[in-house]
Amino acid sequence: MKAHLALAVVFLMVLVTIPASASTYWCTGTVTNLNTYSDGTITLSVPGQSPQIYLCNLTSNFGNWTPNGCKAAYALLLSAKLSGLQVEMGFNDTFTCSNPEVGAQGTGAYSVTILP
Repeated sequence: MKAHLALAVVFLMVLVTIPASASTYWCTGTVTNLNTYSDGTITLSVPGQSPQIYLCNLTSNFGNWTPNGCKAAYALLLSAKLSGLQVEMGFNDTFTCSNPEVGAQGTGAYSVTILP
């Protein structure tokens, strides 16, 4: 079972990660809160960042994310939360890790990676 989970995590990392050269800044932390709302919106909390990041939507384009990309990111974040591993998120906006873009307008996040 662990081998299948590790393989799934690696596969999702390949799907979700975009080259670092395009990112304005990277934020790292452990996912403490991961939410799915009835409209498909995914939010998360990471210590040292704003209380809640509106990452993507499972049913419609949201920020830099398509629904399929959002599903992969959600699976990756859920895996990280359940295993207690840190994630690294790449943002391409004018905010900082302690104050990322939040709200219904979408986020500047475009990459989610589980750190070893």
